[in-house]
Amino acid sequence: MDINNKRTRTTISIVMLIWAVVCIAVTGLYVGNNHAEAATTGTLTSDYVYFRKSPNGTPIKYNGSAILLRKGQKMTVLSTSNKTWYKVKLTYKKKRYTGYVYSAFIKVTRTTSKKAHLRKNENYVYFRKTPNGTPLKYNGSPIMLMGGQSMTVLSTSNKTWYKVKLTYKKKRYTGYVYSKFIVIDSTSATTKATTKATTQQPTTAAQAAKSGYVNEDYVYFRKTAAGTPITYNGSAIMLMKGQALSVTDTSNKSWYKVNLTYSSKKYTGFISSSLITMGTYKDLTVTRHRMQHLKSSYPPRTSLRATRCFSESSMRSIQTGYSRRYTPTLTGTTWSRTRSTYRDVSTTL
Repeated sequence: MDINNKRTRTTISIVMLIWAVVCIAVTGLYVGNNHAEAATTGTLTSDYVYFRKSPNGTPIKYNGSAILLRKGQKMTVLSTSNKTWYKVKLTYKKKRYTGYVYSAFIKVTRTTSKKAHLRKNENYVYFRKTPNGTPLKYNGSPIMLMGGQSMTVLSTSNKTWYKVKLTYKKKRYTGYVYSKFIVIDSTSATTKATTKATTQQPTTAAQAAKSGYVNEDYVYFRKTAAGTPITYNGSAIMLMKGQALSVTDTSNKSWYKVNLTYSSKKYTGFISSSLITMGTYKDLTVTRHRMQHLKSSYPPRTSLRATRCFSESSMRSIQTGYSRRYTPTLTGTTWSRTRSTYRDVSTTL
């Protein structure tokens, strides 16, 4: 009999211990959820962006095809701990998904919390777990707020149900209240901080345009970042080395937004940043530079024959490092030339 009683007491003790552990775990999850920070909202800034299962992982699929998000897609940013890949929650084809999006393609908007209170004439207002969901409870009974109850509005993205944080019976809760019953205090901060979803600090002024040029031949000029090429007379515009341009936006480190003139028309588009050099283009072709220098030193009355004297000797000098210099001499109205050979150091490459 004593053995049976001992076994019974042991069994009861184990059951009570397990129950206590479960209660602690549930309480911890509930408290954690009620003290979570308000999620921020985001907007996609590029077209055809993959929505991934994990940071840089495989795309999430819908009906067997990878989800490609369009520009302007709204989402809730759940975590920015990974600076390259943000964890987000969004609705696609009327279904809710959670996944990851490349941070450079998200514009994040953070709204400061607002102090508020329940309307004075509104009493016994349910405080809910989710928008229009079941009421939160205190000691087994639904929480019913009275007029004047103070609170902090965390999110107004849902225009019908505001997400709020408040103290009830000396305990802190986070939940939802019908928006028409809430009055925002006039002294509340209403400013917004909107940033590009990058590790850089936000800029408050437009970037000053910078001059530059294309540093390669046959470069596509695109409508959007990595988008389709801009066309001229039905053909894709292909820019040549030295094409002057004005860089207006470098926020996308891979694709710069530029203004330029092509065939006497002005265009705005995007070029791969690696194919742009800032500054003014200088033609460093040796022969062209050398010829220009020689032509600038001609006498005002230099004839075509004298021009040939200079051009032939200069080309030979560039190719061999030695030159046969023909010095033009004007006698009356006739040009003659005198030959000399020497090492031309200035043309050594």
